[in-house]
Amino acid sequence: MSVLLALLVAGCASGIEDPAPRTASPRTRVIAAQSAAALKDGRDVELVATLPASIDGNRTFWLGADARGTVYGEIVVPAAKVAPGSMAEVDSYSQPVLIDLAGKVTHLTPPRTSGTTTQMTGADADDEWVTWLESASVQAGSGEWTLYSYERATQKLRVLGSYEDEVAGEDSFLDYDGRPEILGGDVVMGIGSTNRGGKGSAVLSAPLDGSRPLEVLVPTANDPDADEDGFSYVQGKDALMYRDAATGRTRELAPGDDECQRFRFGVLLTCDRSDEGVVVRLEGTDIDARLGPFGAHVGYVELEDGWASFVTDPDGDPRIYAVELATSTMYETSRSQNDWNLMGHGYAMVTHRDGDTVTGNDLVKLL
Repeated sequence: MSVLLALLVAGCASGIEDPAPRTASPRTRVIAAQSAAALKDGRDVELVATLPASIDGNRTFWLGADARGTVYGEIVVPAAKVAPGSMAEVDSYSQPVLIDLAGKVTHLTPPRTSGTTTQMTGADADDEWVTWLESASVQAGSGEWTLYSYERATQKLRVLGSYEDEVAGEDSFLDYDGRPEILGGDVVMGIGSTNRGGKGSAVLSAPLDGSRPLEVLVPTANDPDADEDGFSYVQGKDALMYRDAATGRTRELAPGDDECQRFRFGVLLTCDRSDEGVVVRLEGTDIDARLGPFGAHVGYVELEDGWASFVTDPDGDPRIYAVELATSTMYETSRSQNDWNLMGHGYAMVTHRDGDTVTGNDLVKLL
């Protein structure tokens, strides 16, 4: 049993702490949606690399960055050739890759030339490891998945587990927030089930070096989100919980509000909904802010090192907002749902399009 697992089991035995009181401070900063600033090149962001929209004629998807600015993602290779402009659906297979700031591409798997359908559904990386999930379907909610790790020093590829393992459960599937997260020498990932509170939902864990099989870490739970101290997860009817890896303590952070909640790096993001719209709440050691109101929905919430982002629709059109936590400054970054994304470690990706076609990706450092 790993040290992490032993601590978490000890935490279960010690019980769950009551949630801390969540009352607004007199110093709470209220930021209206209309007051969002624009990110300015050279002052707020700095371009560090332009990443290709395709490699060898095949599309790329970039998912995140490590501390050195090396980006991880996939090349999507069609399993069959079709005529230009054809509306035929074509299966594809994933070529997981790294690309550094100089443009050097490192393939994480041997060349794949088969027609087996795969897609990279989530990934994470640190200085030593890359880990990712692949689905054997291009559709959301796939039940056929495989968890991999790649040791950067030795270039060793490992299969850590799959949907066929006994721990997964027959009704399990991957969803957006089941992405793998590195926590020390382990990876944690979530699986959903046809019944969110059912037996199939679980947070799973395995050591990145493959020294023990994939196992259930938290039953009837999902959506793990790790930082350097532990990880948050959703349990029961969307209650947001957190487990501290050092002490094994488990505490409730919020009673739950579907996808509009996240906790990382000591910052809690939740939402208050009313007829006037959605107000985003950010609470932590260095921030106490209320943002909005926005439109009827807030989603695609992210918390990274020093930044938060979310998608909303204040006037019916999707927009992406980002918040610099140290200064409680809110920016409107994009009026398209997919064209600006936090990548981790102080990086963001700006995607350029010509209609529906991606033409380029700018990796920027958030200053």
